[in-house]
Formats: sequence, C-alpha cells, structure tokens
Amino acid sequence: MALVMAVCCSKVETPPSTDPGGQGQEGEQNPSVSVGFDYSLMGDHPRLLLRMEDFDRMQSAIESDSRLSIVHEHILDRSEYLLSEAPLTYKKEGKRLLNVSRAALERILTMSYMYRMTGQEKYLAKAEATLNEVSSFADWNQSEHYLDVAEMAFGVAIGLDWLYDELQPATKENAKRALKTYAFDTYMTEDGDVFRRSVSNWNQVCTAGILSAAIVCYEDDPSAMAEVIETLVENNKTHGMTIYNTAGNYSEGYTYWSYGTTYQVIAMAALENVFGHDGGLKSSSPGFAKTGLWAMFMEGPSGQCFNFSDSNAPVYPRLPLWYISSFYKDASLLYKELSKIDGGSYGKSFDERRFLPLVLVFADPSLLKRNLYAPVQKVWFGGDAVETHPTVLVHTNMSDPSKDYFLAMKGGRASTSHSHMDGGSFVFDAHGMRWAMDLGLQKYNALESYGIDLWNFGKNSTRWNVFRLNNFSHNVITVNKNLYHNEGGAFLDEKFYDEKPGALGGRCKCYALNRYLKPDNDIVSPLVRTAELVQRGSGYDLVVTDEFTAEKGKSPEICWSMATEAVAEVVADDCIRLSQGGKVMYLTNSEASGSTLKAFVKDADTGEPWDEQNPGISLVGFEGKMASGQTWKLTTKLSEIL
Repeated sequence: MALVMAVCCSKVETPPSTDPGGQGQEGEQNPSVSVGFDYSLMGDHPRLLLRMEDFDRMQSAIESDSRLSIVHEHILDRSEYLLSEAPLTYKKEGKRLLNVSRAALERILTMSYMYRMTGQEKYLAKAEATLNEVSSFADWNQSEHYLDVAEMAFGVAIGLDWLYDELQPATKENAKRALKTYAFDTYMTEDGDVFRRSVSNWNQVCTAGILSAAIVCYEDDPSAMAEVIETLVENNKTHGMTIYNTAGNYSEGYTYWSYGTTYQVIAMAALENVFGHDGGLKSSSPGFAKTGLWAMFMEGPSGQCFNFSDSNAPVYPRLPLWYISSFYKDASLLYKELSKIDGGSYGKSFDERRFLPLVLVFADPSLLKRNLYAPVQKVWFGGDAVETHPTVLVHTNMSDPSKDYFLAMKGGRASTSHSHMDGGSFVFDAHGMRWAMDLGLQKYNALESYGIDLWNFGKNSTRWNVFRLNNFSHNVITVNKNLYHNEGGAFLDEKFYDEKPGALGGRCKCYALNRYLKPDNDIVSPLVRTAELVQRGSGYDLVVTDEFTAEKGKSPEICWSMATEAVAEVVADDCIRLSQGGKVMYLTNSEASGSTLKAFVKDADTGEPWDEQNPGISLVGFEGKMASGQTWKLTTKLSEIL
C-alpha cells in the first residue's frame, strides 16, 4: 500500500497537536520489529474482538448472571425495532454523515450478535442488507468529516468478520472494496491527517475503526494491512493515549470520555484477541489504568455528571468500564453500572447504545459474583497541567445518593479541544438534586448554520460569542463584563491538601480573568479560588472563597455568578433563596474587608438567535465594584441554614 504523506489539513473539529510524533513515515515498516505483533496468529474468522467459541462463552454468561441476561434482553428488544427500519440512504446533516454511520454500525453489530446467538436468518438478512447499502455509497464523507469513515469502517468490519462464512461472495467483495477505497486508501492522506495529528477522541475513534478493518481484511493484503496496524498503533500511543494524562482525567470531559474510550478499548481488545497483547498502548499512558475511577467520580447523585466542556448532563451507561474492570480485575468499577442496569438505564436511549452487545464481549462474569462496594475514598484529584483540565471531585457518601453531597471543580484553558471559558467553575449536588449547574453542550449543526466558527479556538473566534461556551454562563467570576482570554489557565493546587489534610474540596489559581494577559492591561491579580464542602450538622455547606487584588489605577466591576435550575429569589443584598423538590438552600456572600455586593437573579436566555434557550434556568450571584489596589476575599456559601 502506498502511503501519502499529508502536508496540510482543514475543517478540524478538535485542535490538532503540534507534536510531530506519530505522523506516519513513508516506506515499508517491519511489524516484527516495531511492536512485536505475530501475524501468524490471525487465524480464521471471526477474529475481531472474539473467536467463534466466545459466543458459547457469552451464552453461558447470560444464563448464569441475571444482569447480563437483562442486557441481552435489551439487545433483543432493540434488534426487533431495528429489523423494521427502512434501508439506509446517503444523507448528510450539515457537513456530517455521522448519524448514518452510527445507524449502520448499530444495525450491523446488533444483527451480527443476534444471528450468532440465535441462528435466526432474519438477523443475517438485515445485517447483509445494511452492509450492501453502505458499501454502495459514493463515499463515506472522508473529505469533510473523517469520524464518519471510522464509525462506518468499524460497523462494516464487524459484519464482514462475524458473518464471514454466511455472507454472499458479492457482499464480501462490496464491503472489502468500500473499506479499501474509503478507509485504507485515505487514512494516510490529507483527509486522514485530521485524526493522526489530533490529541483527542478523533484519534481514538479513527484508530480503532480503521485498525479493526485492517485486522478483518488482513489476508487480502498482509503487507499493507500490517502496515495499517503498525502505523495506527504507534500514532495512537503518541496522540490518542496521551489524553488520559498521568492521573486519568479525560481533558475533553465526561461525554467524550465515553466516546473516545469506547473506541480505545475496542482497539486494545481487538489487538489482544489476535496477538495476546495491545502493542504497548496501555503502558504508553500512565493515566489509563486510573481513568475508570475518574469516570465514576464524575457522576453526581442528581443523575447528572460534571458536564464541563461539550458534555451532556445526564448520567448514562459507561460501556468502557466493562472492559477496564475485566482487564484490571477491579469489580468496584462496575458498582454504578450494575445500579444502572437495575434502574433500567441500559434499556433506554443513551449516547453509545449502538455498542451495547460489547458489554457481553467484555464482561467477566466472575467479577459480578463478588460483593461490590462503592469506593471508600471521598476525593478524587488529578491533572498535572492546565491543558489536562484538572479536576477535583468530591462525594461524601457514594453508596447512598440521597445522602451524598457532590462537589466538582475544574481547571483548564479554553484553547484546548472542546473547551469552554470555564476555568475555576464548579457544580454542586445535594439531596439528589443539582443546585449549581453547567449548561453544557449546544448542538454543533445549529451553531454552524449561523456561521459560528465553532472549531476555531483562537482569542477572537466567533465561538466565544456563544453563551454556553463563554464565561458568562459558567459558575465563575467575571471582571468588567470581559470575555476570558482563551489562553488564560486555571491550575489546581496540590499543596492545598498539605495545608488542610482531609479537606473535601480543592483550590485553583486562575489566570483567566484578564482579557489580554499582559501586565499593562491586567485588571486584577490572578484569582485564587477554594471550593470545599464543610460539614454542618448532618449535612454540608458548599463554601467558595475567592481572593484577588485590583491593580493600581483600576476600579473593576466584579460579577460572581452561578447557574441554577432552582427557583431563585433575592431576599437581601447578600442572600438569595433557592428552592426545588421541597428543599430550600440559601446562597450568601460576604467580603472580608467590608465591601458590599448586591445580589441578582437573571434569566439565562440571551435573545441571540444562535444561542439555545435555557428555560427554567437562572443566573444568580453578586455584583460589586472594587477600589484601586483593593484586595477582596469573597466567601460565598450555599447552605440549608442561614
């Protein structure tokens, strides 16, 4: 296979890494030297993620474990719905074919699984029809949105592999032609450069999709397919796997953790099933072994996650935890997943439902026989650099959501992939409800239709005109109604725990308030924010302390703001009453030197045509003006007791 070195790239949805590592090299590679894959182990089909005997293993698991049986029943129910779906046609939404790719993947994976588990011809027929539908497309949108190629390639690879001996020769020929034309012939061109340069979910998704297809098509061109595998594994080590950092926090947030990590574990499992090892992917990232616990801690008792960056708020099944728990033999990582099965979440629509059969592929039934307990630790802290979006996550009682107080705070900067202007922002749950919230994701297609330069993270990008993305919607301090600087960072401070052992919170230093980040334009000194839960009686107060100084010659206007879905009422200049679900909490504010601030409650809708409305959500907080050179120490409390 000829490899074409890319020289440029356009239409990138995630800022590419400037690290030249993993860009791919021209010429032949020797697979036995670089990663140590023994290609004589390929064997017969099926070989992608499992072997034929593994279907018997999965059948036994379903029969022996009630929860895995429930998951299987959900797959069965979904398959009956998918059988009635009309044939797929080529239809883009904006610049994306992604919804079609995902629909194809779900149909092919679900039908292939059901055919292997039941032997019923209707499932084989639907899978084969879908393979032919998408293989006949004129393209897989590789020039505009390469994720579409990756997800389509994985779906086609699964069907081709799991049903290999049952498919008609023409179907196999069509599928292989499509994989070659749209995936293998493009991944090293300018089109594929978008994911190979990217330290993001793009690298993980595209690596796994194309690598899976190369494993399935290996015997058709062994040298070329080995080169695909070797190139992608080496690139993934230096790009995709670095997103877990050293601590395990995923810098693109909760939603993209599930998306990127689902594909990352697919790549690992695909390699391990054939070769017995993953080519060093896990060992390349010290944070990967820790990322499962981070994902658990990100979920609040309200049923909402800490949805920073472009994340949706609802907590959904996190399918990668089935692989991670099995690999590391850590049953505790499934503590919340089993509750989700019991609560019916696995039978509802969720972001990665198309992968549901992989639960049975990855699950280790022996782990489910243990008594599972919630993690004992109460604080998760991690992130060694501002680019990693370091987080501090606190659960006071994860085993009992009704008694669990949840605090989450983040650092980071707005110029990294999927980021918002939210350095120092936080969310807070109590009594099973969210009191301080993040508005989260706004759908991309609608913003792009208004001409928003959504994937430009520069200082003057129109991305920052979007309310949900800029600092005006987040739980932060804003100075003189300025936008934050896109490169302004918020760093979490590990020394906080040396000073306050056992503290249920964290501290960060924020450089994001000054728009220009130049000494002669500074308005206030870098802000030091501490957020922690302080026990009072049987409950906890949320206490946020902000310390900063106005520069000489500056008299800045300060706005401390928080978004909430509680009903809000100003009861005094220093007090706002919040009520929801029969509970009441009070938001109060004081300044140590005696300066006064005035409470406000504002509607969270902007009136701008591109901004999504936020019905029932208010911005609450306090406003005041500093004197030149003055130092403020603001203490803001959210408490059930005045």
